[in-house]
Amino acid sequence: MAKEPAYLIAISGGSGSGKSTIAEALIKRCSEAGITLFREDGYYWPAAHYGPIRDEAHRLKIISETNYDAPQSKELERMTAD
Repeated sequence: MAKEPAYLIAISGGSGSGKSTIAEALIKRCSEAGITLFREDGYYWPAAHYGPIRDEAHRLKIISETNYDAPQSKELERMTAD
C-alpha cells in the first residue's frame, strides 16, 4: 500500500500579521488531512534568559526592549530538536 505524501506548509510574518488565523482556517478546511500545527510562540526565551529580574519594572523593561520578531528571541536549538 502506497503511503500518502506529507506536506509542510510554512506561514511566516511579523507579530500580529494573522499567521495563526490562516493556520486555524487551514485546519478547519482540511480537517480530514490530519494536520499538525507547530507554533513558534512556545519557544520564546523566558525573561530570565536576559539576566536576573530585579523587580516588576525591570521585567517590563526587558519585555519592551526584546524584539520578538528576531530569531534570537527564540530557543532555536530546542525548536529544532522538537
